[in-house]
Amino acid sequence: MDSANPAENLAGRTIGDTWLVVERISLSETGSTGGFFSIPYKVKNVKSGQVAFMKVLDVVKALSRYGEHGVGVAETMSRLGSAHIFEVALMDACREKKLNRIVNALDSGEFPLEITPIGKIGFPYLIFELGDGDTYAIIQAFTKLDHAWWFHTLHQVAVGLKQLHSIDIAHQDIKASNVVFFGQENAKLADLGRAVRRGVHSLNDERLVAGDGRHAPPECYYNYTTPDWAERHFSTDLYLLGSLAFVAFARVSMTYAIFARVPPEFLPQNSQGRPYNDVIPALTNGLAKVLAEIRGEVPEPLRDLFFATLQQLCHPDPCKRGHPHNHQMAHGQRFSTERYISAFRQMELITRLQVGG
Repeated sequence: MDSANPAENLAGRTIGDTWLVVERISLSETGSTGGFFSIPYKVKNVKSGQVAFMKVLDVVKALSRYGEHGVGVAETMSRLGSAHIFEVALMDACREKKLNRIVNALDSGEFPLEITPIGKIGFPYLIFELGDGDTYAIIQAFTKLDHAWWFHTLHQVAVGLKQLHSIDIAHQDIKASNVVFFGQENAKLADLGRAVRRGVHSLNDERLVAGDGRHAPPECYYNYTTPDWAERHFSTDLYLLGSLAFVAFARVSMTYAIFARVPPEFLPQNSQGRPYNDVIPALTNGLAKVLAEIRGEVPEPLRDLFFATLQQLCHPDPCKRGHPHNHQMAHGQRFSTERYISAFRQMELITRLQVGG
């Protein structure tokens, strides 16, 4: 902990007459990853007693990192401020539409603190409802997965994606640590820090990989993109949903698993200048090998449905992701999660009936 960085030492401070900063907490306790430049805290509403999660933007760390790349203080502060305002606007939109599968933001604002030699700088913060944990911790803790619970969780994540997409927001950072539990059976999507919204410019639009690069779809590694907003962003969300479904069985992201089964000459580092379309067949074969290798891990009554779902969600060609029946539909409807909401629900019910029988 850096004693010269006020953002590292907020415990004991109050925000107005409502929130008391209780303690800094580890990311595993928050139910959210927070972000590279964020510091997580537990806060308490002194009026209601509600305990919540606060992420504070570490301006000092951000200034240092951007400075290493020759970005000045004024530009850095402008970028950080814009990113914070954009995320607050996204959370406000989710709250206004009552999206019950998205972690709810409770408050936002800024800590005014003195930092030398730069002077007085505010530390933006966002306060969210605090979950009981995330799926990453659960997956890591158990060697034998409760399949019914997992498919129930995936069903709720797919509902969360449908809710976001209905207001033209793409999450772009779906992974196990961004799926938060409120009670054992109630999962919500967290952290819109890397999200984008159609028609609203943000810094995330400028990033080829807005979310965690370890989970990014394969086309990102080949610097392939498309001007079609829905194809680029909604198809990424579908891929990440499929990768999330896969990771509980393999403990690695789908992209890493595919690359491990692709001939070296088709890997990103060996494919400079090669059109992405020329690589897609090798990646598709890699995906088929991945699915074949974990087939025995999935209960038999739902194998065909599960693997058809993963093949559709994680297809290396972004324009072919999603259910085949949707491919002729217009705009973002091509990447609807509706059929996957039903599919994961069906998998859950099949698994519960099998266990009950």
